[in-house]
This record gives sequence, structure tokens and C-alpha cells, in this order.
Amino acid sequence: MRSPLLIISSLILLSSCTMPWSTPDAPANIEYATTQSGSPAAVYCGAHGGQVSYEKNPQIPTMDLIYCTVGGEKMDAWKYMDIQTTATGAMTASGMPL
Repeated sequence: MRSPLLIISSLILLSSCTMPWSTPDAPANIEYATTQSGSPAAVYCGAHGGQVSYEKNPQIPTMDLIYCTVGGEKMDAWKYMDIQTTATGAMTASGMPL
């Protein structure tokens, strides 16, 4: 009876003495995109015949605003994509608008 108890106790003690896991170092320099050219709204606008344009946001100078011009009407590209996909309900298998 003592032998199994001794083995189990020894295993518990030995397993608690292992080296702790080290966490990976955080990357030093993370670069974020500075343009909106690859955004879903810009891609959708261009793929559906619109002309994509970018303007600096006057309130947040580091942020671009995306516009889509279709048929001479200029509107926010995200709004255009929302209107078009809500009206048609068209979605890809991944849930992205067509």
C-alpha cells in the first residue's frame, strides 16, 4: 500500500519542479497600415465599377476617409457598400459582401 502512495507522491513532487514556461518577447516595432486601399469598402467599390478616392480626415489627420464615386455621385465607401449589400443581400460564403 505504501509503494503506490510513494510513487504518486514522488510524481507530484517531481512534476512541480519543472522549469516554468517562458513567454515570447513582444515584437519591438509593429507597423500598422497607413492607408485604406485594401479595406473591404475600397475593394468593393472598385470591383463594382466605382472610382475610389481618399481624403484626410480634418478631425483626425492620421486617418483617411474613403469615398466611392458611382454615376457621378460621391459617397462614403462604407455607406455605399452597406447600401448595396443590404439591398441585394449578396454575401460570399465567408460572410463578406460580394
